Amino acid sequence: LDRSVFSILAEEIKSDFNLSDANLGFLAGTAFAVSYATFGIIFGRISDASNRKNLLAVCLSFWSLMTILCGLAWGFLSLAFLRIGLGAGESCGSPTSNSLIYDYFSPKLRTTALAVYNCGNFIGMGLGLILGGLILDTWNQTWPDPSHAPFGLKGWQVTFIILGLPGILVAFW
Repeated sequence: LDRSVFSILAEEIKSDFNLSDANLGFLAGTAFAVSYATFGIIFGRISDASNRKNLLAVCLSFWSLMTILCGLAWGFLSLAFLRIGLGAGESCGSPTSNSLIYDYFSPKLRTTALAVYNCGNFIGMGLGLILGGLILDTWNQTWPDPSHAPFGLKGWQVTFIILGLPGILVAFW
């Protein structure tokens, strides 16, 4: 969800923070991708030597918190920092989950389990676009003037906050 929703929110963020296309490209791609790739290797190593369920829960909590905090960013630098944190936290998901799947499924069922797990990326991307658009449109239609909205929040901010909350709940579960 949190990866794909940025594309729905990009124009409003660009307008709010008066960003250039290069700034927006950095936030949408580079900040997240470099962090994800770098920390993915680190978390792959950590997951080999730790309790993977706990590590996954901590990282899920962290990247969900980063998603929520993206909704509270006050400018380019804060949003860049949060997107880097989001990429770092989310990078733990694949190596740790793949390792858990190898632990829980026999070789006969492992490929199917990995395929189902990998479908989650695409389902999440699709849901991020659909839910992100619905939340954004509903908020903006309900409060066209953000100064009258609860806490003065804009649609893009609320979208990040709402989409980050389920991850916190799932991590505790």
